[in-house]
Amino acid sequence: MVFARGVLVLVGVMLVASPVSAQVDIAGLWRPLARNQDGSGMDGDLAGLPPLYIQAGDWDTLVDDSHRLAAEARRAGVDVRLDVFPEMLHAFQIWAGTMPEADDAVARIGEYLRRQRAMAERPAGDPAPPTSP
Repeated sequence: MVFARGVLVLVGVMLVASPVSAQVDIAGLWRPLARNQDGSGMDGDLAGLPPLYIQAGDWDTLVDDSHRLAAEARRAGVDVRLDVFPEMLHAFQIWAGTMPEADDAVARIGEYLRRQRAMAERPAGDPAPPTSP
């Protein structure tokens, strides 16, 4: 599910949503991304997307697409965080519990979602919560 004022976390081919407000239609949210010839969404309209957190391994065949998506989303005014993990392959996060790098990646997702949720739920005018080191 995706929620309005939610958070999108892209991890390889996985999408994680943070439930921070009212539910919206996921197809409606992604429809602008599919308006290009190959259907990848890379040339779609990214304006209006909620904050994105993208993870990729630097050995991932799609790492260049991750950089491009982050850059395009920033140009569209989307708040984006991109973490690239050295010597990691596509979807390396599936090895959480058996590989320290995957454990770190999953922990970062949790921290990001907690922070985004705290920011969405704070009263208007309150400063953003401090970031973790």
